[in-house]
Amino acid sequence: MARIVLVGAGSITFAKNLLSDLLTFPELTESTIVLHDIDQDRLDTAEAMTRWMVTELGIGAKVEAHADRRAAVDGADYVINEIAVGGMDAVRRDFDIPAAYGVRQTIADTLGIGGIFRALRTIPVMVGLGEDLAELAPDSTLFTYTNPMSMIPWAVYAGTPFRNVVGVCHAARDTQRTLARMVGVPEEEISFLTAGVNHQAFVLRFERDGENLYRRLDALIEREPELARRVRVEVYRNFGYRNAGQCSGLQVGVEGPGGGGRQGAGCPGLSGLYARSTSGRTPGRRRVCRCVR
Repeated sequence: MARIVLVGAGSITFAKNLLSDLLTFPELTESTIVLHDIDQDRLDTAEAMTRWMVTELGIGAKVEAHADRRAAVDGADYVINEIAVGGMDAVRRDFDIPAAYGVRQTIADTLGIGGIFRALRTIPVMVGLGEDLAELAPDSTLFTYTNPMSMIPWAVYAGTPFRNVVGVCHAARDTQRTLARMVGVPEEEISFLTAGVNHQAFVLRFERDGENLYRRLDALIEREPELARRVRVEVYRNFGYRNAGQCSGLQVGVEGPGGGGRQGAGCPGLSGLYARSTSGRTPGRRRVCRCVR
């Protein structure tokens, strides 16, 4: 059965949610779940939690825990990356250093100077992981949740011999579910195309049987003026496409009401930066961002 490795398994909440999904798929119940983290205490906690889940579910999955990354990924079929290099101390610097120079950020993990800081400390670790996989598990697939995505999978793809890397984010999936609910159409009946850089992706196609469902969204916004106060709606009204992601992620790169997400002093508002889009919709469907040449 599959050997599934969680790199950064000491992120307990993330690991719990991920394992809750993985271990409930019948096809994966006999898999080997391999946990890796550089923090031994967190790794021990993750291992105890995983073994408890396997016991409670009554499945045959095997559990391993390794503080050594190479031992963890050796022979892997799938590797799921969820590391946060530097922890909270580094995240505080991502905010505090730019703030000292007048640059305010909402999330600081994807675009702008905060995203660059995070990339600079994360890419060397990910390049090391990619080199390990090229040697020890060349046929595996690496799924990476760590921001900044798309910089991280791009760095692995461009900086190592390893090529099977996919950047993953829940934003597109959750946005599609939200849009379907807003216009009152079952999600499974809707054709979506969502594309772009993570946290700056847009829903380019939003249709059912040839009907452009953006027109229903327009009508909803007209009926409910309170919606117009939302950052995502303001962006939609200027671009012509709905952003795929939460307001906090969107504001990484643009200034919303109240100045949230501003990357530098003197940044004009959205309507001063962008003209309203009048382009047509593009057919297709995508749920993840794959790094390709």
